[in-house]
Amino acid sequence: MIAPNDSRLDERIIAGLSGNLPAAVEERLRSQLVDFRRRLVAPHPIAVERGPIWGRPRWWGLGIVLTAVAGLVIALFLRSPASLADVTIAVFAKPWIHVEITGLGGLAEAWYSPSKGITASRSSDSIQYIDHQVLIEYSYRPREQTLYRLPDSQRNPSREIESLATVVTVLSQQEKGSRELLQHLPFFGHEREQVKMLDQKVEQVTENGHTWLDVRVVFSDPKSTRPVRMLFRADPATKLLSRCRLEAEVQGKPVGWEMRFSYPEIGPADVYALGVPRSARLVDRVPAGDVKRILQTIQAGRIRMDDYRAVFVQHGDNSPEWRQFPEILYRRGDRFRRDTVRIGSTLPPVTPPASGEDSGKWWEKRVKQFRFDPGYVMRGARNYSPQFKEVIDADGNTRVEIVSVRTFETNLPPAETYPMDYALRPEFACRPPLGIGAFDVEPSIQLHPADGPAGCILLSAKHTSTRGRINAKGIGSPDGWRYWLDPQRDDIVMRTAMVVRDANGSERIIHDQIVEETARSPQGVWYATKVRLKDAGHERKGKSPDHIYHIYVDFGADLPDSLFDPPHPGRLD
Repeated sequence: MIAPNDSRLDERIIAGLSGNLPAAVEERLRSQLVDFRRRLVAPHPIAVERGPIWGRPRWWGLGIVLTAVAGLVIALFLRSPASLADVTIAVFAKPWIHVEITGLGGLAEAWYSPSKGITASRSSDSIQYIDHQVLIEYSYRPREQTLYRLPDSQRNPSREIESLATVVTVLSQQEKGSRELLQHLPFFGHEREQVKMLDQKVEQVTENGHTWLDVRVVFSDPKSTRPVRMLFRADPATKLLSRCRLEAEVQGKPVGWEMRFSYPEIGPADVYALGVPRSARLVDRVPAGDVKRILQTIQAGRIRMDDYRAVFVQHGDNSPEWRQFPEILYRRGDRFRRDTVRIGSTLPPVTPPASGEDSGKWWEKRVKQFRFDPGYVMRGARNYSPQFKEVIDADGNTRVEIVSVRTFETNLPPAETYPMDYALRPEFACRPPLGIGAFDVEPSIQLHPADGPAGCILLSAKHTSTRGRINAKGIGSPDGWRYWLDPQRDDIVMRTAMVVRDANGSERIIHDQIVEETARSPQGVWYATKVRLKDAGHERKGKSPDHIYHIYVDFGADLPDSLFDPPHPGRLD
């Protein structure tokens, strides 16, 4: 992470801007810089992309690869259309699935029990045991000789059966795989649009007197300097996956990994069965008591927020609100969308609002003067982010088109899935991710803090490890966060402060966000309508102006299903 106190970077950017751009454009770029930094300093990631597997340092998630790979292999071997029941009987009816992984920095092992809802893994640098039914994770760090008890923060792998069913359907309806298949395989992340299937074949082989069916797939990938080759091997009698191997080349060096599958009747009973010494120090980070209640209340507010269309505007202290480029935010249940002003647009002529005029109604009229394009669409855990470019037609006119759409998913459970612009949204700006539940974060509560907004309690999240903390260059994570919560408004966060400590333990605030105005939705959910970011930017001569967010929410707007359709490459109207 990068702390917001990166004045040297700001000075260089601003030096390049000042005097060269119109005031409105300069202010817009400054605001975008603040927005970008605000997302970087979030307490924990809001979206974990599934990138290319050969770029991962260790085992990264057993459930998704098991489901997708098993579905691919089994569907190819079945000559008639495969059903989800066939796949379930072949693989997921097994009490345990065991995988040995080589080539990802050493040897690692992983276990998954579909019926018990348990995943476990063991490598040289960590041991994990996750019970997805009781939502508890045990994580052992050999270097610290410490065992952490944590809240389960990942989706239960059994939910990936839906992805498996999609893969099975695609493959069972055609002789060979297609680009549609690539959309459902987990290996490619947001770069799957650049991946091309080159070859795919099925062959029967015999090794040591045993007959196997091999599926060989070749595809191109921008991360690899030569075609990527994958082998899937299964037993034709049992339809069970036996081996999966990948070979690629990154920066001229060969890389690869291999997974060998087995199906034992009995798996590890607990984390100690994986080799954790009984003498290991146990640290419990599972929220309890008032901390647990607060987290549940905040989560409930995020989930229960009414559907809306909102106009979002941000500006600095030195620039009026009415001169800014607006954005439009949408929510309908677990679907989100953000529209931004079309690239290349100039600020239309504007008459400032009259004294006493309703700002929300003024902006409703103002946004009709702009052309908006989708910044992203989020449907559940899946995010679609279009990439734009300007194209000059033969007649010399300039138009905008979508050239590609980046698609990725989070690995967070549904109740903890955040839209990528959560800091700008009315329900999330006052309910940010708090980072509590991580192995190196210790929470504490003060019922009567000495400072902060009146009537609030103080929830502190202190990092207990010094590793990865902010250094002299401003790189790293903060030493802690402070959240002032209002018990009279369902514990919404009225102030958020990022804290760093010096060698003597003295603390100072390097980022401060204050919710200055709130409102209540028709269903009774509190939300933010005005947010101030103090010390948000760094001007010349040492000035640090505040930035202010205004959010004008319309709960009666029409939100048709088509509004949340994924964007597609092509020309925009």
